[in-house]
Amino acid sequence: MLRLNDFNCNTSDGQAKINGFVDAAKNDKITFECSGHLEKINVKTLFYQFENFGQDFITDKHIEGLITSNIFFKAEADTNLNIDLKKIYTRAHLKIENGKLIELPSMVELDEFLAKEYKMKNLNLGRLSFATLENDIEIVDQVIIIPNMTIKSSAMNVDIAGEHGFDEKINYKFRIKSSQLINAYRKKKKDNNEFMEQEEDQSQTIPFFMKGTIDNPEFGYDKNTKKEIAKSTADEKKNELRDAFRKEFGEKEITDKKESKKEEKKEDKKQEVNQPRLGVEWNGE
Repeated sequence: MLRLNDFNCNTSDGQAKINGFVDAAKNDKITFECSGHLEKINVKTLFYQFENFGQDFITDKHIEGLITSNIFFKAEADTNLNIDLKKIYTRAHLKIENGKLIELPSMVELDEFLAKEYKMKNLNLGRLSFATLENDIEIVDQVIIIPNMTIKSSAMNVDIAGEHGFDEKINYKFRIKSSQLINAYRKKKKDNNEFMEQEEDQSQTIPFFMKGTIDNPEFGYDKNTKKEIAKSTADEKKNELRDAFRKEFGEKEITDKKESKKEEKKEDKKQEVNQPRLGVEWNGE
């Protein structure tokens, strides 16, 4: 067994601290396990050196920037170092700064869908620049699990969450503010206001889904998520309205009670002053 304890090194233009081991005690397999902290590593070089961590959802060809991460990686391989994809497990908190997403398949497909269905051409979602991208990623049972994150890019802000299988099966959910689509639409199609008429409330969020496979994705308007958003928004507005009423009329009720008590005291004093006094007059003989 080869073991690393607090191994520090400069790599890929940054620093890494790694703990882990390689166990080849069993004749038919080799086990790898490591945990580490990466500080401002060149993410493109990192993905290339680790062979994209056994997945092709996002590869060294798709990403640039400096990554800071806490990562845990576990895998098994045969004696020829062929990794068993079923045995890969990864958990990582990622923070990428001054980055780019280049021709990421999911974003390219979204770009094409918006161009076709909403006439939103030349949004360039296939090439996004961002200041910071942060999320927790997990790879388990040959599926990459992506919790909701916001990509604040040069083109527009996009919320994305979903799952991407090693077998290329996908299930993504996107959310885009309608105001951003409208603004982009105005820039690209000033002579046509068809889309603007469809969304009068620019504060609303438009949810989309993408499922199927990466080679044959199916896009659509996510009605279920829209209902959840609408319900959540309605509940928030209901709570805000209730709090406003309580604040307004609750304070008014207290004030009214105080004024009522003052009036009662004044009335009591008036009655006391005007009350006829009884007296006895004795006439002397």
